[in-house]
Amino acid sequence: REAILELLLARDDVDPDPPDRDGRTPLSLAAGSGSTFSAQLFLSRDDINPNLRDNSGRTPISWAVASDHNDMTELFLAAPSVDPNLADNSGRTPFSWACDAYHYSGVALRRLLERPDVIRHQPDNTGRTPLSWAVSGGHSHIIDTLFALDYADIDAPDNNGRTPLSWGAGSREVDTVHRLLERERGDADTPDSNGRTPLSWAAERGSYEVLSLFLRRDDVDLRSRDHSGITPLRYAHENGRLTGMSMIEEAIEERYH
Repeated sequence: REAILELLLARDDVDPDPPDRDGRTPLSLAAGSGSTFSAQLFLSRDDINPNLRDNSGRTPISWAVASDHNDMTELFLAAPSVDPNLADNSGRTPFSWACDAYHYSGVALRRLLERPDVIRHQPDNTGRTPLSWAVSGGHSHIIDTLFALDYADIDAPDNNGRTPLSWGAGSREVDTVHRLLERERGDADTPDSNGRTPLSWAAERGSYEVLSLFLRRDDVDLRSRDHSGITPLRYAHENGRLTGMSMIEEAIEERYH
């Protein structure tokens, strides 16, 4: 296949940069699949735009870092014509995608951090920060990397008022939530725009280990109500989480009676 690609690219009548129906070019597809040989061939050409966006606004380097291919990320960052900060249609930058990388090794993120010109804290169009995406993906090692930078957006709410802790509360990643609670600079009980607290999300979706972390905290209101008047206990009940219901009822009994 590599020999065939070289033969095709050597022809004057072959367009090396044609987009498919999704707007993705051969370079974009190579970046996402981890084909470093193909990507290197395309990046070495002057007639290919390495920053060409697809229909979703994503550039080839965005696909490369999201797939977390070590050699691929280094290849793109070494190309002087590649812009590592171009956001897609949703406002997500390559750095944001690297924090939510599919294979979770964090290699692409570390390569981006080596570049001083890479924007690190830019929220997307929904207000979600790279940390928020790392938390919802349960990538503890990426969160640790961001914390080592003295990450300033640990309590930053998105457009719906949800903080990284709120996103973590609705997950099954107890290590992630524990890290956030240790570093929390604000209120562990901060409600979002709908009045839902992290405990509310933990009661509905989080693992019982995550739920337990909030139930043990004195600064969390166990009987809080959101703007619809729904309590964490009711969220657990409506979602058939019987063990969660028992945990909340026992915590309420112990604290308030």
